[in-house]
Amino acid sequence: MQLESDDFPVYAATLKDPASGTAVWNDANLRARSDGQKRLVVANVPASVLKPQNYVLELSGEPAQGSPEIVNSYGLKVVLR
Repeated sequence: MQLESDDFPVYAATLKDPASGTAVWNDANLRARSDGQKRLVVANVPASVLKPQNYVLELSGEPAQGSPEIVNSYGLKVVLR
């Protein structure tokens, strides 16, 4: 997930079923890294939690103090081939 700005020491990713709003997977303590001039957060979602449908992947920044803040949401569509 590409960051517009890297404002947090760590990030968390949550994969949600948009129909129910239920979290089907999450990962915390993710750190941003460089890819050329871009800053990215990489999350590896296990295939076992995915089924063919649409998902929303929410990226939250976790400040040193205070509550997490949603940085961005990404729409995903999983298809079988």
